[in-house]
Amino acid sequence: MTLTDQEAADLAAYILSHERSVWGGHETDWPKGGRPTDIITKDRREKIREGTFDWSEIDNVVQPD
Repeated sequence: MTLTDQEAADLAAYILSHERSVWGGHETDWPKGGRPTDIITKDRREKIREGTFDWSEIDNVVQPD
């Protein structure tokens, strides 16, 4: 079975909208900088759930034409 781009995006949003444990101690994860832009924080997760998240904040999301 193959998913369309929209189905894959919908599935990702569904998964990312669910609560997860918050793990601390990430201050030193990227000592040389370069923290990924696609990390889903608690704030982002709430916005995804509410439907107000701006997906263009994530660099590797392909925007529709």
